[in-house]
Amino acid sequence: KIMNIWIEAIRPKTLIASLSPVLIGASLAYAAITSSSAPLANEMHRYLYSDNKLLAGNFYMGPGSVSFLFWVVFLACIIFAVSIQIGTNFANDYIDYIKGVDTKARKGPRRAVQSGLIDVKTMKKATFLIFAISALIGVFLLIIGGWVIGLLALLAIVTGYLYTGGPYPLSYLGLGDLCVLIFFGPVATAGVFYLLTHQISLHVIILGFGPGLMSTALLIMNNIRDYETDKLTMKKSLPVRFGIKFGKWEYSICLILATLVLCYAAFIINIGYFIYAFIIFLIYAAVILKNVRSSFNSSDFEKIFKKTGIMLTFYTITFSILALLHDYQSLPK
Repeated sequence: KIMNIWIEAIRPKTLIASLSPVLIGASLAYAAITSSSAPLANEMHRYLYSDNKLLAGNFYMGPGSVSFLFWVVFLACIIFAVSIQIGTNFANDYIDYIKGVDTKARKGPRRAVQSGLIDVKTMKKATFLIFAISALIGVFLLIIGGWVIGLLALLAIVTGYLYTGGPYPLSYLGLGDLCVLIFFGPVATAGVFYLLTHQISLHVIILGFGPGLMSTALLIMNNIRDYETDKLTMKKSLPVRFGIKFGKWEYSICLILATLVLCYAAFIINIGYFIYAFIIFLIYAAVILKNVRSSFNSSDFEKIFKKTGIMLTFYTITFSILALLHDYQSLPK
């Protein structure tokens, strides 16, 4: 029972938001390394192992295949990203309760602290424990990727806590959407690609906006659903600041732009299947947007929130699989 409570507090159904950019970035990196024509294939040993005595060893498998260390770094990226989101969720759980934002009138999934399932002190300790794990993984990623990666990892951890913590919490100022777009989008996607290849591509950065936009749409719908309670507690999310109509437009724009990223991927990667994915996603997005326009209460918005999570999952799996099939020559730096 206790384990189930903690699993619920983690909010597992939303973790796809942190997994999405990692999976997409890693898929692009894998294709970049294993493609027979990929320039990275012949340089991976020099980039990741020969120049770093700490990482030297028999990890490199030669052109056309990835190393053992590739999978180690990939796993580290997953743990880091997921732990950041879990730590943010835990902090959000107990800080919103302390500030009186989470009350019995709140809509959506129950919160562990507000429901009395976990006390504030325990949740606070769990929050800092999770962020400590993130920091340890961040040190490893620093060793692999250098000081820029270390700085980004530190910013991600600090932003995760400041999302609801500190004297000027980002989500209370209406800055949560921007943070999610950046850190769950191009920063994470391009960061993972760089860690696994020690190369960067403008196209990868642009493609990274796909998962970022979808995760932002998920957050927007969460804020629209919580509009009434957030307004009462002075939590100034963008829908509270500018109205639900603004939130609906913001949500619609995010979905449309995320769909266009799929179209962009089809154009630069030149895989016909991306066109089919684009069409399927476009149809589903059109149905969701129609539902958004005709929805006016929190229970309707909660249903759309769940459907958005399903869309993000489909987007991630489809994008990752298709990215694995591309020829790196069609994705220039």
